[in-house]
Amino acid sequence: MIQKNDINQVIKNACNAMNEIKNAQELFTIWDHLKEKDSDGNQISVLPYTEKAIQGFTKIFNSNPNDINIVHHLAIAHHARAWDYELSNHPDAITEWEKAIDYWEILVSSDIFWDQMKNKYHRLDPQSDLKHIDNIRHSLFEQLMEIHLEFIQHYCEKFDFYHAKDHANIVNTRTKSSETLNILSKNFLDKMTESHPEAIEEQDYESALSMIECFLLVFPNYLPALSLYAETANKYLDTLSYKTNWNDIIALEKRIEKSIFLIDENNELEKNPLVKQSLSDLCRDFAQKSYHQGDSYFEAYQNDTISALDLNKGIISLELAIKWGRLGYKHATSASDIDVILSNSLLVHSMYIRDEVCNIMDSDEDISTRIDTCIDLLTKAQSNLKEAEKTIDGNSSICSLLTKVNDDLEKIISAKNQMVLDW
Repeated sequence: MIQKNDINQVIKNACNAMNEIKNAQELFTIWDHLKEKDSDGNQISVLPYTEKAIQGFTKIFNSNPNDINIVHHLAIAHHARAWDYELSNHPDAITEWEKAIDYWEILVSSDIFWDQMKNKYHRLDPQSDLKHIDNIRHSLFEQLMEIHLEFIQHYCEKFDFYHAKDHANIVNTRTKSSETLNILSKNFLDKMTESHPEAIEEQDYESALSMIECFLLVFPNYLPALSLYAETANKYLDTLSYKTNWNDIIALEKRIEKSIFLIDENNELEKNPLVKQSLSDLCRDFAQKSYHQGDSYFEAYQNDTISALDLNKGIISLELAIKWGRLGYKHATSASDIDVILSNSLLVHSMYIRDEVCNIMDSDEDISTRIDTCIDLLTKAQSNLKEAEKTIDGNSSICSLLTKVNDDLEKIISAKNQMVLDW
């Protein structure tokens, strides 16, 4: 007597056989779609894809996602269509690249596919070294990502950063192996900075920085590139005078700030003393030029020879000096004078604040508002001067001003408390 389980198996086998026949019929139709024919209907070549072929392969894949040969066809077809979309500036190009990578990822992780490849290779050449297939499998994803790096370079050279960022996103999100990412990073940096030495020699710092910026678009945290960026920026900064090129200094500061501060956040920084030195040198020079600019404005202000607008420029200059001074001081070597630059910047900035407090207290604003504003400002000056004291021990100017600020703060807080009592 036939058992129920046997009947079920017979039905299952019959269904599988029917599906195989159906798939074979569909494949025959798909292959016909891939034939390029002349006007007489004769085949002249085989196309990597057609729209109907992709639809047919996708239908089979959806019914049997374990058919690794169909996956291979889909990887090739979507890859080829992605190229065509990219070159024609099609809006779905990136989506098509992503689809192709999805199928390539399945292939790379499939032992069945690579065993098939070895068997085919062995039949063609029984003496062949099958390690060659393993090497292809190991490097396939790296080679796929190299395509996107080429596009990034192409778009950066055309200043098309919108499309460059699309490909950068693919490289960063789809590269799973840290080993592959390191190889890609090093090779791409070498390629993007090939003409960097010539640009430095010709003092074309705009181009020298742009080369590295294109790289950082893809790998923003790659320490060797960030170090080269800091060195290049410092060479550029050395050519700029705070007296005659202050606007250029400000523009450079805004341009590089985000990437330079990423060096400070990098976990590998402490293991790289040369990178720390590059960072510290750049910060020191930014802080020094900003301090001199702010100090010159303050001197003119004390002599009543500048406007309120120029006074504000001086304050901004000193705030820049403090920002870069703090970062440089954090990573400075014992031979650096960044401690002096930082403490002087904090000192002069506090002088500005104290003078501003005097002006506010002499103004016609509401007394309560004046007192609250002055307390905030003096508290900031107090904090600055305490930081300066820690940076440079025993500086009489710092100690003297800190005493005055403490006295001012105490008087104003007392006045506020008295107002509360009177109310």
